[in-house]
Formats: sequence, structure tokens, C-alpha cells
Amino acid sequence: MKRRIFTRRNSAKLLCSFILAASAASLLPVRAAIVTSTWTNAASGNWNVNANWTNAPLMGGFPNNGNGGVATYDAVINAVGANYTVTLGTSITIEAFTLSSANATVNQTAGTFTANAGFTLSAGTFQMSGGTVSNTTINVSGTGSLVIAANANNLLTGVTVNGDLNLTATSAVTKIAGGTTFTTAHLAFDQERNYPLPNLFVSMLQRMGLETDRFATSTGTMRGLEMS
Repeated sequence: MKRRIFTRRNSAKLLCSFILAASAASLLPVRAAIVTSTWTNAASGNWNVNANWTNAPLMGGFPNNGNGGVATYDAVINAVGANYTVTLGTSITIEAFTLSSANATVNQTAGTFTANAGFTLSAGTFQMSGGTVSNTTINVSGTGSLVIAANANNLLTGVTVNGDLNLTATSAVTKIAGGTTFTTAHLAFDQERNYPLPNLFVSMLQRMGLETDRFATSTGTMRGLEMS
């Protein structure tokens, strides 16, 4: 039986081969969802209705991983025209979610919504009105908006929010859990005076009697905010 002897030279060759193989593997594209579901037209309706979506390829039903025998879905809402609302009132898990129509509002009223590969909100409004967003990244850009309505059941858990969080509605509230983080976020409670979100936490800590004037990237307290 022939033995392989590892010298400095052939060990270096083996290491180089391993690095090249690993690099090539890292360049492979991320596997896309099996079906991309696109909201059919600029008309209001419920998320969990098959007829409201156009699928490519033509298989499965409304986007929810496992629905209609399809393992994974991406969901896209980009129809333009009259203003319309997509009501999300049940638990949904998909791969990627894209909202890119200024005419569209996605109103989550119940259930848990997870997009494994993240949200992209570049136009339109995603509004939380009683649901949970879980284990995802929300990227807000352009004219996209992440809005929190007045519902004590709102929950962000295990979420990274890249962009602003809008709580302009009276009594707007959300619970935050599971390591949820905010990067470059501002808390939009006043359209003319907008503060970094950590300012809210400084105000809350001071309200609880803790002597602190800074939290993360805060610039002060939330002036004009009444807390009871």
C-alpha cells in the first residue's frame, strides 16, 4: 500500500487547492425560491387567496412556504394604479419579500410573518396592525415605509431594521424582543422633528429613574414626548 508523505511543499499545494475550492463555493449564487408570486393587479384583497397572485412558474398557490406542494416562495407586490391594500391576517413564511409600489399598503393584522431572506421596502407601506414580524431583516429605502399602528399585539422579534420606524399614529405601539436591532433608524413621531430611535430609550431610562444621558447612538432625549 502506497503511503502519501506530506511535505511542506505538497501540504502547501493541498492548502491552496482547498482555499480555491472554498472560494469557488462561496461565489455560487444563493438558491432562489422555487416560485415567485407577484400581486396580480392594483386592487385590494387578502394575502391568502390564490387568485390574487400570479406565479412563475405556474404552480402552487398564494405565497407561503409549503403551500400547494411548493417548498419555497418569493413574494413581490409592485402593481401600480389606484391605491390598494393587501391584508395579511394569517401566519406566513416565505423566502424574500419585495414591496415596490407607491400605491400599495400591506396591512398585517394578525399572525407571524417571516421572510427568511429579508424584506425590501422601496416604495409603499408595510403596516403592523396586530401581527408579529419574526427572524428577518427589513431594508427600508426610497419612499418605502415601515409603519406601526395603534395595536398592543404588534411585535418585532429577532428582526434587524435598516431604516426608519414610523409611529406617527396616535397611540402607536410595538413590543420589541428576541434581539431586534435598529441601524440608522429614526423614530418618526413628528413629521417636522425627527429623532434617532435611541433617544426614545434614553427618555424611557430617565423616566424609570436611571441617571443616564446616552444610549447607543442617541443625541439626547425625546423632547415633546409624553409618557404615562
